[in-house]
Amino acid sequence: MLSLLLGNGACSCQRALQPTPTPQEEAEALDRQAFAHLQNREFREAAVLWEKSRARWAQLGNRTKEQAALNNLGAAYQELQRPTEARQCWEQSLKLAQELGDRAAQASAWANLGSLFTRAAQWPKAQQAYEQALKQYRTLGDAEGQLKALSCLGTVQAARSHWTAAQAAYEQGLRLAQQKGDLLRQAQMRLGLGTLALQRKRWAEAEAHLLPCLRLLEALQDRGSLTQVLENLGLAAWKQGRHEAARKYWTRSLVLCRARQDQAGEARMRLFLGDLYRDRGQAQAARQSYLNGLVLTRKLRQRREEATFLLRLAHLDEAAHDFPRARAHLQAAASIFRDLQAPELQEVEARLKRLR
Repeated sequence: MLSLLLGNGACSCQRALQPTPTPQEEAEALDRQAFAHLQNREFREAAVLWEKSRARWAQLGNRTKEQAALNNLGAAYQELQRPTEARQCWEQSLKLAQELGDRAAQASAWANLGSLFTRAAQWPKAQQAYEQALKQYRTLGDAEGQLKALSCLGTVQAARSHWTAAQAAYEQGLRLAQQKGDLLRQAQMRLGLGTLALQRKRWAEAEAHLLPCLRLLEALQDRGSLTQVLENLGLAAWKQGRHEAARKYWTRSLVLCRARQDQAGEARMRLFLGDLYRDRGQAQAARQSYLNGLVLTRKLRQRREEATFLLRLAHLDEAAHDFPRARAHLQAAASIFRDLQAPELQEVEARLKRLR
């Protein structure tokens, strides 16, 4: 009994000696817990904690910390696919940063808003946001921030078909990356310029940017970006009539996609290779490539892409005068387009009528 009482007494003393955390310490603890949840991709839990943190910092009158909490809360909401709440947080964050004269925080808020508007395909708003972010990063002399903003601006301007502005953004980014000796950013800007040239059907120009991009990514061993560069190089080669070069690029991209278990990328390569084999008169190789792609799209439940493979197979069937199989493939594609209420349905139904 005596030892129990001493034990209880010891615990009571320890509890009494523990200091009560201050409101600031409580707010800092909320921030740490939120970051821990964010690292574990537990965005809902992170959002709850940052909302509490924001309110606590506001009560304490610490506007800098409140602004940071709002910025982080917006990021959590964006990951939770709640764009309205994310926008509200970032707009409040931006307002506070402007009142505080914090240029770095303003740049971050503008960049986040640009990302949100880009996801929503609200291109004019995205452009304005990234231009404002770029302005702040330039004032701060933040080269890394400038590179990110220029890359995003290039993407947005290309989406708006503002080719000259998009090219200018990527070229500015390339020069800055070269000055910094940043190989990864050089590769990204080269990829942007190459992709832009493809969109403008300037095949040789695209290749001129993509080949050095390929060498940079190989040196960096960046396999993720390599697949896209090889895909684009294959397209540039194919459009210039160099089918064997295109086959090699796409086959290499296919191998990388399979190694990374990127089934969507593998399906794209199956489609490109199937088209290439078809154009070269290699019907059996084309059919096998299309069938492999069809299996992948069904696994991924990509219904529109599945219909694309079915239409390609129907084309081969018609060329081989295998009309029963052509009808089966067209009927399957029509069923998908009907479910999707897609405009392609009318054309497919017309093809079916011609086969009756």
